[in-house]
Amino acid sequence: MTPRRWIVLIVIDLVLLAGGLALTVPDGNYTAAALLIVAFVVGPVVLIMTSRGIERANRKRVRALEATHPGWSFVPCVTGPTQEALLKAAGERTTTGVAAVLAYGPGGIEIWAGKKSETKVFASPWSKVTGVSAASDIRTWQKRTVTGLRVTLAKGGSQEVAVLLKAPQVPALVEQIEAARTV
Repeated sequence: MTPRRWIVLIVIDLVLLAGGLALTVPDGNYTAAALLIVAFVVGPVVLIMTSRGIERANRKRVRALEATHPGWSFVPCVTGPTQEALLKAAGERTTTGVAAVLAYGPGGIEIWAGKKSETKVFASPWSKVTGVSAASDIRTWQKRTVTGLRVTLAKGGSQEVAVLLKAPQVPALVEQIEAARTV
C-alpha cells in the first residue's frame, strides 16, 4: 500500500475509535472503551506488520534469483490452478496459492516458489513461447478472477499467472516481457 493509503486508513481508524469512545465512555462502559482501544490499535498494527512481512519475503525471493539470473526482471506473483500439478511434481506440499516470483529475461520465462525461490515451478525458453498477454480472466487459488498474465506455449496449453500488480499495470508488464523476449 502507498503511504497515502496508510494515512487514510489510520485517519479512518482514529475517527472510528473516537466515535466509539464518545459513545461508550459517557455511559461509564469502560470495558467496552478498553476493548475498542485494543481493537483499533492492534488491528492496524497487525495489518501493517503482515504487509511489511509479505514485502520482505518478496524481496528475499527476488534477491535469491538476482544472484543466479543476472539481467532478468522479477515480479511477485501467486500460483494458481495451472501451477498446481507442477508444484506437486516438484515435491511441494502446498500446491495452491503459493507466494512465488515470475522471472523473465534473455533465457525465457520462469516461475519460482519457496522462501528463497529454490523451487522452479515452471520454465520455458522463448523459443517455446508463442505469446504473453494480459488476461482479465485469470483464476486464482481462491477461485476468484483477476487480471494477470497468460503465457501461451508452442506445444499447446498455457500458464496463467496472478501477478501482484494492479490491473492497469499489467499491460505495461506485458510490454516489458515482450521486450525481454526480443533481446
